[in-house]
Amino acid sequence: MKRLKHNKVIELKNKEKVMPVNMDEFWSIPNLVDMNGTERSFSDYFVHSQTGNIWSCKSGRYLKPSPCTGNYRQVGIMDDSHKSYVRGQHRFVMAARLGTWEGWDEAHHLDTVPYNNCPINLSPRDRKGQFDETTRSNMSLAKIGKRSNFAKLTDDQVREIRKHIDEWTGQQTAFCVEIAEQLDVTYITIYNVIKQKVYKDVV
Repeated sequence: MKRLKHNKVIELKNKEKVMPVNMDEFWSIPNLVDMNGTERSFSDYFVHSQTGNIWSCKSGRYLKPSPCTGNYRQVGIMDDSHKSYVRGQHRFVMAARLGTWEGWDEAHHLDTVPYNNCPINLSPRDRKGQFDETTRSNMSLAKIGKRSNFAKLTDDQVREIRKHIDEWTGQQTAFCVEIAEQLDVTYITIYNVIKQKVYKDVV
């Protein structure tokens, strides 16, 4: 996979793996078998057992979830073969808590607040039980403004992101995941930058 060229705004380096402090408070994310029958592992990420935050050993910090439809939060991570995997944060938390991706369909938010991904607030459900009337009535669309609180990029960074996406030979999702980790912003922020949905005034 082609890396971005060295420049003062974006710099991809092979950093030493940074493990979280107090490892006994974290869960590993279990392997999963995708729809193609390929087993995927995620050894660079750990879920905090109290908060549900996801630690990245690649960047040495917690990932910033992106708001998505229904006011849920999603995150993008890279498996050990450097392929991206983007899902709701609550699904990563539930899989880590149970130690498996099997035997459950959805992670139900007990307080019906879809962005509260503390493990104690999540319960495994099947799809029929997940979307009851209470849950439906509390769902709303998450909106992202042009310069929202989730974005903190400079104009130069925006220009570099748009420039280098054209040079990227891998998947667009992988690009968004890697740059989001580097710049400590959400996956959806990078996606919206390259799709010209935000920072429209930057040329």
